[in-house]
Amino acid sequence: NGCRCECEHAWLSCLFVMYSSSHPMPQRAGRYAILPNGTLAIHQVSVYDRGGYVCRAANEFGSSLLSVSVIVIAYPPRITSGPPSVTYAKRGVAVQLNCVATGIPKVEVAWETPDKARLAVSGQPRLFGNKYIHPQGSLIIQNPTQKDAGIYRCTARNAIGIDSKATFLNVVVLVQLALESRAQIKIFAFWMKEVGHHYSLTRNLESALWEHSRSLIFLREETSGATRKSPISSADSV
Repeated sequence: NGCRCECEHAWLSCLFVMYSSSHPMPQRAGRYAILPNGTLAIHQVSVYDRGGYVCRAANEFGSSLLSVSVIVIAYPPRITSGPPSVTYAKRGVAVQLNCVATGIPKVEVAWETPDKARLAVSGQPRLFGNKYIHPQGSLIIQNPTQKDAGIYRCTARNAIGIDSKATFLNVVVLVQLALESRAQIKIFAFWMKEVGHHYSLTRNLESALWEHSRSLIFLREETSGATRKSPISSADSV
Protein backbone atom coordinates (compact mmCIF):
# COMPACT_ATOMS: atom_id res chain seq x y z
CA ASN A 1 0.00 0.00 0.00
CA GLY A 2 1.34 3.42 -0.93
CA CYS A 3 0.45 7.08 -1.21
CA ARG A 4 1.63 9.79 -3.61
CA CYS A 5 1.36 13.55 -3.22
CA GLU A 6 1.95 15.46 -6.46
CA CYS A 7 4.03 18.64 -6.34
CA GLU A 8 5.00 19.93 -9.78
CA HIS A 9 5.89 23.47 -10.86
CA ALA A 10 7.17 23.26 -14.44
CA TRP A 11 7.97 26.97 -14.61
CA LEU A 12 10.33 26.76 -11.66
CA SER A 13 13.80 25.31 -11.74
CA CYS A 14 13.88 24.79 -8.06
CA LEU A 15 14.62 22.78 -4.99
CA PHE A 16 11.60 20.92 -3.64
CA VAL A 17 11.24 20.68 0.09
CA MET A 18 8.43 18.62 1.64
CA TYR A 19 7.17 19.29 5.13
CA SER A 20 5.31 16.92 7.43
CA SER A 21 4.13 18.31 10.77
CA SER A 22 6.24 21.45 10.11
CA HIS A 23 9.49 19.47 9.80
CA PRO A 24 11.41 19.32 6.48
CA MET A 25 11.72 15.85 5.00
CA PRO A 26 14.90 14.53 3.32
CA GLN A 27 14.85 13.21 -0.25
CA ARG A 28 14.54 9.65 1.09
CA ALA A 29 13.88 8.52 4.63
CA GLY A 30 12.57 5.08 5.48
CA ARG A 31 9.14 4.73 3.88
CA TYR A 32 9.25 8.26 2.43
CA ALA A 33 10.81 9.19 -0.90
CA ILE A 34 10.68 12.35 -3.06
CA LEU A 35 10.67 11.47 -6.76
CA PRO A 36 12.46 13.58 -9.42
CA ASN A 37 9.20 15.32 -10.40
CA GLY A 38 8.54 16.38 -6.81
CA THR A 39 6.05 13.68 -5.92
CA LEU A 40 6.20 12.43 -2.36
CA ALA A 41 5.81 8.65 -2.21
CA ILE A 42 4.88 6.98 1.07
CA HIS A 43 5.24 3.21 1.26
CA GLN A 44 3.37 0.91 3.64
CA VAL A 45 0.96 3.62 4.72
CA SER A 46 -0.41 3.50 8.26
CA VAL A 47 -2.86 5.66 10.19
CA TYR A 48 0.10 7.57 11.61
CA ASP A 49 0.77 9.02 8.13
CA ARG A 50 -2.49 10.93 8.02
CA GLY A 51 -2.49 14.69 8.31
CA GLY A 52 -1.29 17.72 6.36
CA TYR A 53 1.72 17.79 4.02
CA VAL A 54 3.21 20.98 2.56
CA CYS A 55 5.32 21.19 -0.60
CA ARG A 56 7.51 24.27 -0.99
CA ALA A 57 9.15 25.10 -4.32
CA ALA A 58 11.58 28.02 -4.48
CA ASN A 59 14.21 29.67 -6.71
CA GLU A 60 15.77 33.10 -7.02
CA PHE A 61 12.51 34.50 -8.44
CA GLY A 62 10.23 33.42 -5.67
CA SER A 63 8.54 30.48 -4.02
CA SER A 64 5.27 28.59 -4.02
CA LEU A 65 3.52 26.43 -1.48
CA LEU A 66 1.13 23.51 -1.95
CA SER A 67 -0.78 21.93 0.92
CA VAL A 68 -2.04 18.35 0.70
CA SER A 69 -4.27 16.65 3.25
CA VAL A 70 -3.81 12.89 3.50
CA ILE A 71 -6.66 10.79 4.85
CA VAL A 72 -5.85 7.16 5.67
CA ILE A 73 -8.85 4.84 5.53
CA ALA A 74 -8.54 2.28 8.31
CA TYR A 75 -10.80 0.64 10.86
CA PRO A 76 -10.33 -1.98 13.56
CA PRO A 77 -11.32 -5.63 13.14
CA ARG A 78 -14.95 -6.61 13.48
CA ILE A 79 -16.12 -10.22 13.51
CA THR A 80 -19.22 -10.18 11.32
CA SER A 81 -19.99 -13.89 11.54
CA GLY A 82 -18.89 -15.63 14.71
CA PRO A 83 -19.91 -18.65 16.76
CA PRO A 84 -22.79 -18.57 19.27
CA SER A 85 -21.96 -18.42 22.96
CA VAL A 86 -22.74 -22.14 23.30
CA THR A 87 -22.37 -24.81 20.60
CA TYR A 88 -23.69 -28.36 20.76
CA ALA A 89 -22.07 -31.09 18.68
CA LYS A 90 -23.00 -34.74 18.32
CA ARG A 91 -20.23 -37.12 19.26
CA GLY A 92 -18.52 -38.34 16.09
CA VAL A 93 -20.23 -35.78 13.83
CA ALA A 94 -18.11 -32.90 12.47
CA VAL A 95 -18.98 -29.42 13.77
CA GLN A 96 -18.09 -26.09 12.16
CA LEU A 97 -17.35 -22.89 14.10
CA ASN A 98 -17.44 -19.80 11.89
CA CYS A 99 -15.31 -16.69 12.25
CA VAL A 100 -15.48 -14.10 9.46
CA ALA A 101 -13.87 -10.71 10.16
CA THR A 102 -13.34 -7.43 8.32
CA GLY A 103 -10.91 -4.59 8.87
CA ILE A 104 -8.28 -2.34 7.27
CA PRO A 105 -5.35 -3.04 7.33
CA LYS A 106 -5.76 -6.74 6.62
CA VAL A 107 -7.06 -8.73 9.58
CA GLU A 108 -5.22 -11.72 11.03
CA VAL A 109 -7.53 -14.41 12.43
CA ALA A 110 -6.59 -17.18 14.87
CA TRP A 111 -8.42 -19.74 17.03
CA GLU A 112 -7.54 -20.66 20.59
CA THR A 113 -8.56 -24.17 21.69
CA PRO A 114 -9.42 -25.41 25.21
CA ASP A 115 -5.83 -26.64 25.65
CA LYS A 116 -4.58 -23.08 24.84
CA ALA A 117 -3.18 -24.05 21.43
CA ARG A 118 -3.20 -21.21 18.88
CA LEU A 119 -4.35 -22.15 15.37
CA ALA A 120 -3.68 -19.32 12.90
CA VAL A 121 -5.74 -18.88 9.73
CA SER A 122 -3.69 -18.66 6.53
CA GLY A 123 -4.30 -18.57 2.79
CA GLN A 124 -4.17 -22.36 2.63
CA PRO A 125 -6.24 -25.00 4.48
CA ARG A 126 -4.47 -26.32 7.58
CA LEU A 127 -5.00 -29.50 9.59
CA PHE A 128 -4.09 -29.83 13.28
CA GLY A 129 -5.00 -33.33 14.41
CA ASN A 130 -8.77 -33.55 14.03
CA LYS A 131 -9.10 -29.77 13.68
CA TYR A 132 -9.29 -28.22 10.22
CA ILE A 133 -8.72 -24.48 9.65
CA HIS A 134 -10.43 -23.03 6.57
CA PRO A 135 -8.79 -20.05 4.79
CA GLN A 136 -11.96 -17.99 5.40
CA GLY A 137 -11.61 -18.42 9.17
CA SER A 138 -13.85 -21.37 10.01
CA LEU A 139 -12.72 -24.08 12.42
CA ILE A 140 -14.02 -27.57 11.65
CA ILE A 141 -13.68 -30.23 14.34
CA GLN A 142 -13.86 -33.70 12.86
CA ASN A 143 -15.11 -36.70 14.85
CA PRO A 144 -15.46 -34.69 18.10
CA THR A 145 -15.30 -36.44 21.47
CA GLN A 146 -15.48 -35.23 25.04
CA LYS A 147 -11.77 -34.37 24.83
CA ASP A 148 -12.70 -31.61 22.34
CA ALA A 149 -15.23 -29.99 24.67
CA GLY A 150 -14.45 -26.59 26.16
CA ILE A 151 -13.98 -22.94 25.23
CA TYR A 152 -12.95 -22.01 21.69
CA ARG A 153 -12.03 -18.37 21.06
CA CYS A 154 -11.71 -16.67 17.68
CA THR A 155 -9.52 -13.54 17.64
CA ALA A 156 -9.19 -11.02 14.81
CA ARG A 157 -6.51 -8.33 14.99
CA ASN A 158 -4.74 -5.70 12.93
CA ALA A 159 -2.63 -2.61 13.63
CA ILE A 160 -5.75 -0.68 14.73
CA GLY A 161 -7.34 -3.04 17.22
CA ILE A 162 -8.68 -6.44 18.13
CA ASP A 163 -12.02 -8.29 18.29
CA SER A 164 -12.85 -11.74 19.61
CA LYS A 165 -15.75 -14.12 20.13
CA ALA A 166 -15.85 -17.31 22.19
CA THR A 167 -18.08 -20.35 22.29
CA PHE A 168 -18.36 -23.24 24.72
CA LEU A 169 -18.49 -26.52 22.83
CA ASN A 170 -20.58 -29.28 24.39
CA VAL A 171 -20.16 -32.76 22.93
CA VAL A 172 -23.47 -34.56 23.36
CA VAL A 173 -25.10 -37.90 22.64
CA LEU A 174 -28.59 -38.47 21.29
CA VAL A 175 -30.89 -40.45 23.54
CA GLN A 176 -34.29 -41.64 22.39
CA LEU A 177 -36.90 -42.55 24.97
CA ALA A 178 -40.43 -43.82 24.64
CA LEU A 179 -42.33 -42.36 27.59
CA GLU A 180 -45.59 -44.25 27.73
CA SER A 181 -47.08 -42.99 30.97
CA ARG A 182 -47.36 -39.80 32.97
CA ALA A 183 -45.55 -41.51 35.85
CA GLN A 184 -42.54 -42.05 33.63
CA ILE A 185 -42.68 -38.42 32.51
CA LYS A 186 -42.75 -37.19 36.13
CA ILE A 187 -39.72 -39.32 36.97
CA PHE A 188 -37.91 -38.11 33.87
CA ALA A 189 -38.64 -34.45 34.66
CA PHE A 190 -37.40 -34.97 38.24
CA TRP A 191 -34.22 -36.64 36.94
CA MET A 192 -33.55 -33.74 34.57
CA LYS A 193 -33.70 -31.31 37.49
CA GLU A 194 -31.53 -33.51 39.72
CA VAL A 195 -28.69 -33.87 37.20
CA GLY A 196 -28.78 -30.16 36.36
CA HIS A 197 -29.71 -30.58 32.72
CA HIS A 198 -28.67 -27.54 30.68
CA TYR A 199 -32.15 -26.94 29.26
CA SER A 200 -34.39 -24.58 31.21
CA LEU A 201 -37.49 -26.27 32.64
CA THR A 202 -40.93 -24.70 32.69
CA ARG A 203 -44.13 -25.55 34.51
CA ASN A 204 -45.50 -26.89 31.24
CA LEU A 205 -42.69 -29.43 30.92
CA GLU A 206 -44.86 -32.43 31.76
CA SER A 207 -47.49 -31.43 29.20
CA ALA A 208 -44.86 -30.85 26.53
CA LEU A 209 -43.22 -34.20 27.26
CA TRP A 210 -46.56 -35.98 27.21
CA GLU A 211 -47.42 -34.52 23.81
CA HIS A 212 -44.19 -35.88 22.33
CA SER A 213 -43.84 -38.94 24.54
CA ARG A 214 -43.99 -41.45 21.69
CA SER A 215 -40.78 -40.23 20.06
CA LEU A 216 -38.93 -38.02 22.50
CA ILE A 217 -35.37 -37.13 21.52
CA PHE A 218 -33.24 -34.96 23.73
CA LEU A 219 -29.58 -33.96 24.00
CA ARG A 220 -27.54 -34.98 26.98
CA GLU A 221 -24.03 -33.80 27.71
CA GLU A 222 -21.46 -36.59 27.56
CA THR A 223 -19.48 -37.22 30.74
CA SER A 224 -16.14 -38.88 31.20
CA GLY A 225 -16.49 -42.59 31.88
CA ALA A 226 -20.01 -43.96 32.21
CA THR A 227 -22.86 -41.65 31.20
CA ARG A 228 -25.71 -40.89 33.59
CA LYS A 229 -28.81 -42.99 33.00
CA SER A 230 -32.43 -42.07 33.53
CA PRO A 231 -34.17 -43.96 36.37
CA ILE A 232 -37.17 -44.56 34.08
CA SER A 233 -38.18 -48.20 33.65
CA SER A 234 -40.84 -49.79 31.49
CA ALA A 235 -42.50 -51.14 34.61
CA ASP A 236 -43.65 -47.68 35.70
CA SER A 237 -47.34 -47.05 35.10
CA VAL A 238 -49.96 -44.47 35.87
